[in-house]
Amino acid sequence: MSKKGVSQATAPRPGAPRFDSESGTAIALNITYAQAQLRNGVKRMSARLYVGNLPYSVGENELRRLFSQAGTVESVTLPLDRETGRPRGFGFVQMAEQGEADNAIQTFNGYKLEGRQLRVNIAQEREMRGGGGYSRRAG
Repeated sequence: MSKKGVSQATAPRPGAPRFDSESGTAIALNITYAQAQLRNGVKRMSARLYVGNLPYSVGENELRRLFSQAGTVESVTLPLDRETGRPRGFGFVQMAEQGEADNAIQTFNGYKLEGRQLRVNIAQEREMRGGGGYSRRAG
């Protein structure tokens, strides 16, 4: 237990209230999840960003240099088309800390690069797909 009877056991999810254990009332939080983690001594995690509408001429090194203006870039991935071997027009940038990722989103979402307006946000987990093989119908 900490001051004012508020439990500090776990970091709250963004937008989730904490509860005062003595009165049972919710305490609104105006801090980010990353800030809550720091307050509770939890190491910050890296964040993977999706970068869409990339010019096809942009390479990994150029994207790394651009995003390093917002913080430490751990990795850059530019998926290639299986058939042509050419870039697919999007990529992923792994930032070292969530705060740096937030900064990159604010800085580069809508940023014009070689005449194309970038779309930058937190990457979503891929949905599980089927086996991708041929499926035979009974009949």
